[in-house]
Amino acid sequence: NWYGADCRLIPWAYQGAVWAQYARSRDVDLHAWTQQAGVRAGELLSTRQSLALLGPLQRSAKDSAFVLGQMSLPGHYGLASQALQQGENLIDALQLLARYSARLSPLLTPRVLVQEDDVIVYWTDACGLSGAQRAFVVDMQMSAVTAMAQWLGHSRLPWRYSFNRTRSADVSQHASYLGTQLAFDCHLDAMRVSRVLAGRPWRGGGAASARQMALQALDQGADPQAEQRGI
Repeated sequence: NWYGADCRLIPWAYQGAVWAQYARSRDVDLHAWTQQAGVRAGELLSTRQSLALLGPLQRSAKDSAFVLGQMSLPGHYGLASQALQQGENLIDALQLLARYSARLSPLLTPRVLVQEDDVIVYWTDACGLSGAQRAFVVDMQMSAVTAMAQWLGHSRLPWRYSFNRTRSADVSQHASYLGTQLAFDCHLDAMRVSRVLAGRPWRGGGAASARQMALQALDQGADPQAEQRGI
C-alpha cells in the first residue's frame, strides 16, 4: 500500500495535464520540457519524474507555485476528484483529500486534525523532497487547498499558515495568494481554520448521490492506488 519515488502512479492526463497547461501559458517549449525531465507526454509518471517536470516551472515565475496550486484541486483525477468536488463541507473535503492523497496530492501527504476550535491540515513528505523544492510544493499544495475551499465554499476563509522554513526576504506572493496570517520557523508546514467555518455546509442534497456513488466505487476497488501512501 506504499509507493516510492520511482513508482509510476500519476497518469499524464491527471497532474501532468495541469502542469502542461501551465507550461503552455508561460510559453515553455513542451518538447524540450518533457525531454529534459526524461518523460513522454501520455505516460504514467513517478513522483521523481513529476519533480523533474516541476523544476523548470518553479523557475518560470515568482508566483508559479501559487498559480499551479489554484489549478490543481478538486482536479480531474477520476473518482477521487469527483468525490472531492461533491464534498459536504470543508472538513469532509479535507478528509477525502487525506484519504485519497495518492491521487489528489501525490507529492505531499496531508494529515487532518479536527480539534475543538480549529481544523488543521499539516503536510508530510511523500517522496523525498529536497529543501528548495519542498518549499515550492508546500506553497503549491497550500494554494490548492485555499483555492478549492474558496471555490466550493463561495467565500474566502481566514486561514492561518505555518511554514517549516526561514522567512524569506520577499513574501509578497504568499500574502497575495494566501493572506497575511503567515508564521515561519515553525515545526510543521500546516494550515488551520476555524472548525465552525470548516463545518458549514457547501451544497444541498442534490450532490449527495454523486458523492456517494464515487465513494462506493472507490470502496469497491475501482481505483486501488488512490489510498496508497508515499513511503
